[in-house]
Amino acid sequence: MFAALLEHLPPAQGFLTTVRSRLSADTIGVAEWVRRARCGLTGHAMILHVQPQKMSLRCMDCGEQTPGWTIHPRG
Repeated sequence: MFAALLEHLPPAQGFLTTVRSRLSADTIGVAEWVRRARCGLTGHAMILHVQPQKMSLRCMDCGEQTPGWTIHPRG
């Protein structure tokens, strides 16, 4: 009877890989939440972020970014 139950379990290697990837995803999710919560409590540490045709502010801690402004070349 025990052998019959074991046949219905997923292979150990696949199961461990699934558990490991789920734990990794959960850990990343918690770390992201902590970073955002810290910014929510203390405020964002905004710096100027410049791209070729756009300028915006970006938080150094959580990556939050303002919509920014479009930059048009002079000419």
